[in-house]
Formats: sequence, C-alpha cells, structure tokens
Amino acid sequence: MLLYEWDIMSKRVEKFRAARPLSGHRLFVIQHVLDDLTHLISAFIDLGCAAQDITVVGIPYSSRQNAGDVIAGMGCQVVLPAVFPMDGIVGKLLLESVSKGVAETKPLIILEDGGYAVPQLSQLAKAGLVSLDCVKGAVEQTTRGKWLAQRVQRDGYLALPVISIPDCGTKQNAEPKYIAQAVVKNLSDLLNHVDAGRRVEAFGMYGCGTIGNYVAEHFRANGARVYVADIMPERRYRTTMAGFLKLDNDTIGQCDLILGATGSTSIGPQPILSLKHGALIGSTSSRQIEIDMEYLHNHATMSEPLGPRAPAVLPISAGRRCTLAQSHASKVVTVLYDGYPINFWGTSLPDHVADAVLSLLLEGVLALATDQYHPGVHPGGTVLEDADIEISQMFQQIEVRLGFKN
Repeated sequence: MLLYEWDIMSKRVEKFRAARPLSGHRLFVIQHVLDDLTHLISAFIDLGCAAQDITVVGIPYSSRQNAGDVIAGMGCQVVLPAVFPMDGIVGKLLLESVSKGVAETKPLIILEDGGYAVPQLSQLAKAGLVSLDCVKGAVEQTTRGKWLAQRVQRDGYLALPVISIPDCGTKQNAEPKYIAQAVVKNLSDLLNHVDAGRRVEAFGMYGCGTIGNYVAEHFRANGARVYVADIMPERRYRTTMAGFLKLDNDTIGQCDLILGATGSTSIGPQPILSLKHGALIGSTSSRQIEIDMEYLHNHATMSEPLGPRAPAVLPISAGRRCTLAQSHASKVVTVLYDGYPINFWGTSLPDHVADAVLSLLLEGVLALATDQYHPGVHPGGTVLEDADIEISQMFQQIEVRLGFKN
C-alpha cells in the first residue's frame, strides 16, 4: 500500500515557507496526539516556529505514547497526562506558556480541541490574575469547544479571539462520514471484546446528524430495528420520513445497543433506568459527556472492566460492566470504552481526511499570527473563506484520485 503524501498540508507550507510567519511565536497545542499530528507540528516548525517554543498536551483518552515520542524528538515540549479530567495540568502549563511569552516578548497562539484552555484563561483574566497581552488568540477544532467559547462570550468575559474551525465547509463536509465509518468499525471490534456473538436486533441513536444517521443506516441495513431521537425538528422530520422509529424513555428498553452523538448528556438517569438488562451503551462525543457516568458509578453495586485496554495513555478497557440494583431486580449494563468516544478506540480518520482538517487548523494559526482579531468567536468559514475553499477543492480531487469518490 502506498503511503499518503499529505498533499494539502505540503502545498500550504510551500505557499508560506518563504515568509516564515510563525517565526518568533509560541504555540500551545491541546490535541489528540496521534500519528497525523506529527505532520502539523512539522508544518509549524517549517513555517518558522522554533520547536522549543511549542508545547503539546495530549488528550488522555485518545493520545498515543509513540506519537508523543516522535513529536518530543522534534524538540517540542510534550505532556501526555494519564489522568482525566486534566484541567489542573492544562492550567499550570498554560500559565507557564503565558509567562514565557511575556518574558521573551513572543506572542502566544493556542490550538485546542474541546475548549480546555480558552475558558480557563478567560476566567483568570476576568479575575485579574493573568495578563493576556501576549496571547494573540485561539483556534478551536470542535463544536463543543466553540459552544464553550460562545457561552463564555455570552457571560461577558471572553478575553481573546477564537477562530471556530467547525464553521468551515471543509470540516463539515469532509470529516463526519469518516468519523461515522470509524464508529462502525470500532463498534464491531468493541462488541467482539465485551459480548462476542451478540446480535443487535434493536438499535437506539441519540442525535441523528451526519454521524448518527450514517450509523443508524448501517444497523438498519444489517436487519436491526432502529430507534432515533434528535432535538432538531428538521432532523426528526427527516428520520420519521426515512422510516426510523422514535427513541424515548418508553422505547429505549427495547434496544440492545444505544449510542449518543448529541454533544451533550443524552443517556442520563432516566434513560439508564429504562435500559433493558444486558443493554450496551456508548458515545461518539468528546470526553464522557454523552453518558452520565457519575450516575452509573454511584448506583452500581458492582463495576468491572471488560476486555483489553486501548493503546491510549489513559488505560481504558473495551467495556465496563455495571450491575444496577432496582426495586424489582438488578440489571447489568455495559458501557463501551468507559463512556469515552468510541471512534478513538482504534481506527479514527484516514490520512487524506486528517490532511484536510489539520490544514484548516494550520490556516487558523497563520491567520492569528498575521492579523489582529478582537475578542470573540470568529466563524472559520468567514475568516478562512479562501483557504477553506481551496482545501475543500483539493480534498475532493484527492478523494477522486484515491478512489473514495467518483
């Protein structure tokens, strides 16, 4: 099999290499530290950022030690926490980076995935505990991170500009289908580890956007009855017209497997109480936000890990079997990947998709390095419009060349 050449990233780097726009900057990066991230870090260095001025913090439930070692070998500071949440670690490293930026008169740019840094820095600035004069802004990769920044902005204390990559057309069009494919593939592997031979006759899906709809169609194609729920009327209309059944607290008890893909807590106390004995539940959203894991831990009379552990720095088993005592009888519920997003259990994104998305992140960082933005959330589709279109066009050409699209 031929190695992918990272065509999009390479062309973006060549376009700006002579100007070295990141020279004299510091970068604070919070990301899933996987093999693909090494290409983005290399691009930062090629465009002028000194390796010793780059701090990389890995998200524990996805990051791999071998990828972190490669980036550390480039000369960057790499921290891979083996605990989650990791807010204290992020806060300490952030303050160190801000202090170094001030001492060395180097502007700091933050690149994050999930809103770990921006709320903390804004809180500290609001309290007068830190000056953000050296912070040029942040680039946010996820919808959840955008929501958190918007909430801080509504509350009146967002202290820095945030370029929102989820608003870019490339991100919206290139990524979801492949995340859904990773979910389906990893689901098969996880089910084999925690309940081999189990047939999913009824499947429930909270959240029926691109990812949820793809997964729901997969299970219907494999003969399952599919129940779906979504808060958006247009999606409810679409799924009803498509023949999906309604998922609610009355029907969830019929489902063998339920996934959450809403970006908020969808499998909370009432859905958990309504689950059938032997049900499996999982998430495709960041952190552990889809499933109320605290409720499960507090109400389980027994909890035991199942199957092998993922190769992430945070040791997470394929599943967790929880025994819940109820008035009439106890029941067992199995949580896949301990409630973390199952798309990070194994296979995630193909290289050409990661190339497009990470190239958008590069463009966001370059925008902050070369221009001034006022504090607030700035839609990437507007700020990066020309680059977004160019990257999307290149991505579509690569899809055809690699045989992913006719």
